[in-house]
Amino acid sequence: GREIDYTKFTSADFQRRHPIVLVDEFQDTDRNQVELLGLLAGEAEADDGGPRSFVVVGDPKQSIYRFRGADLETYRRLRDEWGEERRVELRQTFRSVPAIVDWINPVMERILGAALEPYEAPFHPQEALTPAALPEPCGVRQLIVDVAPETRVIEARAAEAHAWARLARRLVEGADDLPAARVRGRTGLTPASFGDIALLLPKLTDSATYEEAFARHGVPLRVLGGRHYYRRDEIHSLVRILAAVADPGDTIAALAAMRGPG
Repeated sequence: GREIDYTKFTSADFQRRHPIVLVDEFQDTDRNQVELLGLLAGEAEADDGGPRSFVVVGDPKQSIYRFRGADLETYRRLRDEWGEERRVELRQTFRSVPAIVDWINPVMERILGAALEPYEAPFHPQEALTPAALPEPCGVRQLIVDVAPETRVIEARAAEAHAWARLARRLVEGADDLPAARVRGRTGLTPASFGDIALLLPKLTDSATYEEAFARHGVPLRVLGGRHYYRRDEIHSLVRILAAVADPGDTIAALAAMRGPG
């Protein structure tokens, strides 16, 4: 008997129903996935002569799934096969403002610019679209905290936390050297509030230090994530309730659950 290639029939059916194939996050695909996509997308023209579109979108700098087979060689191979005439580079960002991007580009180029290894991708500077109303002040300010060289890490971290708390108050209330900030809202620029300020930390191990400093300066602070989430009264209460449900004979857990948070 003659062997039947069912792959051809399956891909042909898929192509009839889906003449346009769009793949996002292409930098995270492996070779097997790319081969499968090629079978599904087919040639540049459909069997009936109509156009067929195969579009991929990816950022090689975000390729982080090498451990499961994704690699930049697959990304580059398809890019080179398609050629420059089929490639569009997206450099514009809608997530920032020109003053910040102008500061970030040279910094990131020094850190990420050289692609010395095959698995590395070169850095391309971003272009920020200028919004209708820019927040004030707009740009990058460096907060320098002076501490003695012999200062312990925990003390230096506390000094930094207090400096951030003071800056937050100055941004909201204004100061001689720093006018009160204004942010872009639905009706234009409006005075900034503490809720408009976000403090990004590389890790949340020392979040308690920042919480104490902000509380001392009267700045409300909400920590998203971190270990302290499990120290909340509500979490302890839930654990007691689950313990009582798991073992109805545990009178201590039952009494603790009925006591409630606190």
